[in-house]
Amino acid sequence: MQKIAQILSRAVLVAPLALLMILSATGCTDVRAKTEPTGVAAPRPAAGEQTAAADPPPAPASKPADDAIAVTVYTAHVASIQPSVTLNGELRADESLTLQTEIAGRIAALPLREGQPVRAGDLLVKLDDTILQAERERVVARRDLAAVRADRAAELFARSTISADQNDEAAADLAALEAEFALIEARIAQTEIRAPFDGVIGLRAVSPGSYVTPTTPIASLVQLDPIELDIDVPERHVDQLRRGARVDFRSGPSAETVDAGDATDEDAHVGTITAIEPRIDPETRTVRVRAEARNPGGRLLPGAFARIELPLGEARDALLVPAIALQTGLEGATLFVVEDGQAALRRVRTGIRTRARVAIVDGLAAGEQVVIEGRQRLRPGAAVVVTEDRAASAD
Repeated sequence: MQKIAQILSRAVLVAPLALLMILSATGCTDVRAKTEPTGVAAPRPAAGEQTAAADPPPAPASKPADDAIAVTVYTAHVASIQPSVTLNGELRADESLTLQTEIAGRIAALPLREGQPVRAGDLLVKLDDTILQAERERVVARRDLAAVRADRAAELFARSTISADQNDEAAADLAALEAEFALIEARIAQTEIRAPFDGVIGLRAVSPGSYVTPTTPIASLVQLDPIELDIDVPERHVDQLRRGARVDFRSGPSAETVDAGDATDEDAHVGTITAIEPRIDPETRTVRVRAEARNPGGRLLPGAFARIELPLGEARDALLVPAIALQTGLEGATLFVVEDGQAALRRVRTGIRTRARVAIVDGLAAGEQVVIEGRQRLRPGAAVVVTEDRAASAD
């Protein structure tokens, strides 16, 4: 029993030492702190230090559920609008021709210059008239002799020296030679080509010395100012056409676009309706309308494509919005309006339409803000913020 007691007392002494060795090997060296009595205060941190327990990190800010979408709006308002239709047309010269001779011959002189303006009456082409001039001299000599004989016969007839038939025959010979002289003068005039109107010479197809016939094209002559515009108008609009009405048209790069904002001042022109064809084409069901416009400097060329804004009837007041605000689908025309900071999809009924604006007949009230930019990202109920209102500058 005494040995057993000794063994137990040694075990009690060795156990704490073994426990301390195990804790040191595993890194848990803060045993003293854990075994200190709860009544002993922990040492305070040095000045300037902070503990994690004293100042916990701030919580992250919460993200908004739905970001507002920036949009540009247009405040719908009542304004005057001119009913019109957009059509395609073609420019044509007010006067144009191909220079050709009336008789065959060899070109003796070619005063015309390619691309140069000419005045009415200017000599453009001269054919060789040597033979005609010789014939003219012969006729002049015969005519002068006939004139002398006719005067002498008249004197003799007055003295009853010759018969009336002889007097009439002398007078007829003179008249015939005068007619022959006039014919020679006309044939000589045919050897010249003079400009019948003011215009610009085109590219010539012949050279001095060339032999030409009445079928030989020499060059073109085109009058560029004023210039005419031919428009084929559908027959449903015929009753609204008026002579003297204004026509706005564009010719040039912007004529291929629909958006009026793409047009430049150089491309925009104004004309006036001068004539309306008195019949409708049975194949196309259109009537041809001709307008005239000033063309200083000859910038507009015949044959060019033009996009025309043709007025129909009288101007009237209507509730207007930009055409870009509308979306057209199977259910009709729709647009977005701003209501209490949110986007609302509105179905509307449209009326008169121009190139840039549309009249709203139903579904919209004056003063409502219509979205014209940024609508691609919108959905009904989306939060929006208005960055610009273009109502003041759109008109």
